[in-house]
Amino acid sequence: MKVQFWAGVVAGAALLASAVAADAKTIELKVTSGATTQLTTVSYSGANGSLTANNTINSVMYAVTGSVLDDLGNITLNWDTTSHNTVNGAKSVIYQMTATGLTAPLTVSDYQLLFAGLNPIKNAMSGITYTDTALKFYYDTTDAAFGTQSLLYDSGMIGNPGSACGSPSTFACGNSGTISAINGPYSLTQILTINYHGSASGKVVMAGSDYSSTFDPPVAAAVAVPEPASLTMLGSGLLLSGFMARRRKAKAA
Repeated sequence: MKVQFWAGVVAGAALLASAVAADAKTIELKVTSGATTQLTTVSYSGANGSLTANNTINSVMYAVTGSVLDDLGNITLNWDTTSHNTVNGAKSVIYQMTATGLTAPLTVSDYQLLFAGLNPIKNAMSGITYTDTALKFYYDTTDAAFGTQSLLYDSGMIGNPGSACGSPSTFACGNSGTISAINGPYSLTQILTINYHGSASGKVVMAGSDYSSTFDPPVAAAVAVPEPASLTMLGSGLLLSGFMARRRKAKAA
């Protein structure tokens, strides 16, 4: 009995561990400038995950917050970045945020993406800014971290007059559409590129994006409701069965 008990305990623990592992998801931030890469990874289970990172890379100080929601009927991936170059000198910093292990079905999904921020103005007359900014957004059905399988959005480089995102100093743009036939697990990735010009020391750059998608849950198969005539026949059959059983019982007596 003891052997069977402990075998059951071990089997139950194994099942619990496998269930937790199956529900494990990650939200990650990768910041790259030149040959340097900094990685922040947070594992979570359930519907919500978030991370915060404050660091310096290649003389650029940055603060990033991000969150992901993977829930029935709604998926979101949002983040905000604030950064500034601490010295004069041209450089590029790439901020990548990814969420993996997403499982909410996207068989029919409508999504919306908003990209907005602030590039500090260098010349108010010309609209030239101290920095250039661009965002790309991807989904990946292989569930790869920082996967770039399918491009959903590309803002183009924002920082020159005439940008498609409006004013290069205070910009806002995005898109919306429909995603079809994505089965989890899958990943979402946003890639933000900021180019700091040579005289950008101390100039604060802010950029953020909000992604959300909703899906139509599968329609449950309709349960056939018997017609009144069928119900009558069923009732008659049950009565007849009961009557015959009683007759057999009476004859046996």
